[in-house]
Amino acid sequence: MIRDEAKKFITEQAKKRMALLGLEDHSVSNSTDLVKEGIFDSLSFVDLVADCENEFNIQIDLEKYEPGEFTKLGKLAEIIENAKNSL
Repeated sequence: MIRDEAKKFITEQAKKRMALLGLEDHSVSNSTDLVKEGIFDSLSFVDLVADCENEFNIQIDLEKYEPGEFTKLGKLAEIIENAKNSL
């Protein structure tokens, strides 16, 4: 299922980012806000979205969503799945 693959990819990217920043490696869940938790800042989050687009060969239009909505791991995975299914 695409959503599970997306969650795994995002989680891997989050763990790499936490290691880079020297943050304690903690588990992330569907409700984890990747920006509010300090894992990504706004610029690195844009990079994450671009990495997701490349990984899943999709285009994500974030303007369709509320800003606080798509920074949560579960919602971003859902957006990726919806974009992939709409191809």
